[in-house]
Amino acid sequence: MNVYTDYPRTNQNFFTSSKSESDQASLSVQEQQKFIAMMSHDLRTPLTAVMGFLDLLEMGIHGNLNESASRGLLSSRASISRVINLVNDLLNYESLNSGKMTLRSESLKVSELYRDTFDSISLIAQLKRIRLDFEPTELTLNCDRQRLAQVLVNLVANAVKFSPAGETVSIKAKRTKSGSLEVSVIDNGPGIAEDKAKRVFEPFFQVEEGEQRTNNQGNGVGLALSKMIVEAHGGTIGVDSKIGKGSRFWFRIPG
Repeated sequence: MNVYTDYPRTNQNFFTSSKSESDQASLSVQEQQKFIAMMSHDLRTPLTAVMGFLDLLEMGIHGNLNESASRGLLSSRASISRVINLVNDLLNYESLNSGKMTLRSESLKVSELYRDTFDSISLIAQLKRIRLDFEPTELTLNCDRQRLAQVLVNLVANAVKFSPAGETVSIKAKRTKSGSLEVSVIDNGPGIAEDKAKRVFEPFFQVEEGEQRTNNQGNGVGLALSKMIVEAHGGTIGVDSKIGKGSRFWFRIPG
């Protein structure tokens, strides 16, 4: 009898302990999400303000700039734009991962997606003397414009980052046999080893230094976020790459 009386007590203690640990884990996740949101906001607000001031300098509001100052301005704007993109990736990754992000689908011309991407990446590409070649297209798709633009921005920024100065990054779109829209971003960078290419869309995974990354380390979130956004649209994303042959990152969205 004592055996049966003691068992429920032990069992009850076990479940009480498990519940407590579960509550603590849940609280820890909530605190993490709150911290990321607060940190992202605190970083993005001053960066946006600085970018606005640099825009005024470029417009000549405070006088004309000499060639050296103009180059410095371009470099500063590109660096701030890169950091803002990283902060946005981190914030949006956390939103998607916690199930708080909703998609707002609309009919969109691919050329409009190209324009959004060019506006975000042109400064960074110009700084490295990378030519962005957006192949003309009349194709359309249904998607969340802001989110899918973020995917293309991430892929193009990645290609620019690892392309040698003076190279071209090509962006192409086509309709597949199944009716999906496929967008490809092609670069002439160093390429990625096959075993690493299988993992590039994992959260926080980064190709090791010496294979592709140098001092251009990101936060390891951009490609993982892109995968989540594409899959939220019912699509797929991938990469074809060989060492020394460059890379083709692509995504497909159902028609």
